[in-house]
Amino acid sequence: MPKRIHFEIAPLPEDHAEIAMALVPLADAGWKVTVEPPRTVTAELGWRVSLDQPGRHASFRIRVGASPAEWSASVQSALRAS
Repeated sequence: MPKRIHFEIAPLPEDHAEIAMALVPLADAGWKVTVEPPRTVTAELGWRVSLDQPGRHASFRIRVGASPAEWSASVQSALRAS
């Protein structure tokens, strides 16, 4: 897993490796990727994925329990938007 991918949660989710693999294209595109757990107030919004590059920031949300295919689709969408 690239060092540019960081999970702000312990313990890591069971499907951590699959999620990280889905995020690799973002890291390969030069983004620092941070996955934040759902907060109590915003739990219905799901995971927040923050993307940072020098002078640029983006983020997206993905539901808790999303499949690896959903993660990959969200990553591809984020790459198209950037």
